Amino acid sequence: MTEVEITNRETRTFLRSLPWGDLSGELVMDVGCGYGNMSTQCILERFPRASRVIAIDQSSECIQRSKVEFRNGIFKKAQFKKANVTVMRHLRRWEGKISKIVSAHCLSEIEKKERAFKVMYELLKPGGQAALLFTGRSQSDDVYAAMLQNPKWSPYFTVLFGYRDHEAKFTNLQESRQLLAYTGYNIANVRVGDNSEKQAPTHGPYNQ
Repeated sequence: MTEVEITNRETRTFLRSLPWGDLSGELVMDVGCGYGNMSTQCILERFPRASRVIAIDQSSECIQRSKVEFRNGIFKKAQFKKANVTVMRHLRRWEGKISKIVSAHCLSEIEKKERAFKVMYELLKPGGQAALLFTGRSQSDDVYAAMLQNPKWSPYFTVLFGYRDHEAKFTNLQESRQLLAYTGYNIANVRVGDNSEKQAPTHGPYNQ
């Protein structure tokens, strides 16, 4: 099974767990979409009655390729847009208009998480919701972190995994909850499992 297949399997399981109905006529945003055959495809399959899925990513390559390769069939409802979720001016046209935001396996890669949460909050319309799936930390990661500090083993992390800062690959659950609450979200549900942390915060004062 490829990495994309594994990631999509996790995303589909996550989406099936959301009590969102069929999202008929609603505007959805996919934050950190990657290529079109990843989270955007999973969202379109799960919610075919959504009016449109705005799929954003800061990678020009991902967006340009997706526009070319994923434009027929279910992808007719997808709009791929190069944008950084921490920069509101990239997304101003959708401020207060998004019903649901999905972000799968993206937030762990974002350094300015507080800013990302704030922008997503401003994009949501009153009563809107965000579903966030991100990489958590397992006990084995403590071993990796220790090895990364060892000159004997640290070079292998760069070669095999492409990064030196192991800690940057994970999102702390408690810190994320505090940031979300500080931003104004009401956190409706949190689940931890399979080395992933899943949060479903809603647009603060409008949560019912």
